[in-house]
Amino acid sequence: MRAFRVAYDGRPFHGFQRQPDVPTVEAAVFDGLRELDVLDAAAGKPPRYAAAGRTDAGVSAIAQTVAFESPEWLTPAALNGELPASIRAWASADTSSAFHATHDATARTYTYHLHAPAADVDRAREVLSALSGEHDFHNLTPDESGTNSSAGSSRSSRRWQRARPRLRRSIGCSRPNRFRVPKVSVPRPPRGSC
Repeated sequence: MRAFRVAYDGRPFHGFQRQPDVPTVEAAVFDGLRELDVLDAAAGKPPRYAAAGRTDAGVSAIAQTVAFESPEWLTPAALNGELPASIRAWASADTSSAFHATHDATARTYTYHLHAPAADVDRAREVLSALSGEHDFHNLTPDESGTNSSAGSSRSSRRWQRARPRLRRSIGCSRPNRFRVPKVSVPRPPRGSC
């Protein structure tokens, strides 16, 4: 198994995950791997493939992790030779056969850049200050048993249950369903920029 770190400009894509009839980052990566003869033709993806996360349409990433069974010769440079210029593999590492890019992720960081040149900056600061601090998001999380379906003993439910303490630590959660939102600031735009 080998894990690759991938960066991409998401503007030309309809998100990371493959979708029918629209360009996605994952589809472009699979096209490159197909050209390199690394794709499992029957499955339509590399053997044991997993990605650490997904992004929405137009969203970029600098350290998306994808992992799959890979020949030794497949380096980031070799992969980049078959990828569009908007996607770049910039690192790789051999992993254990038990590694799973989705389930073994220890943290995910999202940064949002908002552009609103005509916005009331003082009002934006006031609204954002109300979001800072600890909030109860229990309506947006699975229940305490870790299930989110009628199949309470399903494999994914057990995996989620094991991952919850690690997930809580990585996103700053001190109690179930309570999350700390860091203080957000709105910088003043440079003079004459609006």
